[in-house]
Amino acid sequence: MALDLREADRVVIGTDEYPIRSIGEWTPGSKGVRARLCTQTISTKRADNASGKFATLATKLTGVKASVLMPMKEETETSPTLEQPLKLYEIYLDGTDTVYRLVVEERKA
Repeated sequence: MALDLREADRVVIGTDEYPIRSIGEWTPGSKGVRARLCTQTISTKRADNASGKFATLATKLTGVKASVLMPMKEETETSPTLEQPLKLYEIYLDGTDTVYRLVVEERKA
């Protein structure tokens, strides 16, 4: 099953939300990798801006099998153009016929 994912959607793990920066497909080397990799369930949220105004985020997908968050780099990214430092993570989602590799961000206060 293809998952309806978009950049700027949010991955929700427990009470934490992580904006999606990029989405790609990943082909695991063996069929057993998917079962070992995707050990938790997550949901996603999406803004409903059909009215042309930014609306609150609403749950889009639920019960999606996923890997744990894995840091892409040990250090937190900072730059003069960033309002807040951020850390990038990757997470894999099981779409049954496709495994998706997402890059998500966590803003550091």
